[in-house]
Amino acid sequence: MTDFSKKCLTQIFVDRRHKDVHQAWQDHSNKGFHICYEVNLVFSDKSVFIIKPSEVEIEGRYPALGLSVEQEATCNVSTKFEVSELPMTINCASYSDYLGEDADNEITLRFEHKLEIAIRHVFPPMTLGIKVRGVDA
Repeated sequence: MTDFSKKCLTQIFVDRRHKDVHQAWQDHSNKGFHICYEVNLVFSDKSVFIIKPSEVEIEGRYPALGLSVEQEATCNVSTKFEVSELPMTINCASYSDYLGEDADNEITLRFEHKLEIAIRHVFPPMTLGIKVRGVDA
């Protein structure tokens, strides 16, 4: 797992916005999220991390919904995801199994300004959601 703690996030890029989620797939996992297929995080040290939805093989059952996090030399997408508070330093980053799939399928980046960004594998499968939200102290 990539540790984003103490890195200064300067920009976020996403690929084309997925059309509205079909009613059959609307649930708590994607409510209020910007739906896309890829998120690119750009940091002050010029590093770029690409986050995509993935399947995680689990022996004896269907693949779980997870996340792929890879460092790349440049961004793959060009649509800027606006966060007015950027640049900001990440206080802590956590991975969780929000969907109960036995695989990490959500990354939460928490900042010092009572703000966090959640990036998660959402429904329908093989799509991502990104959401900026306030945090109680």
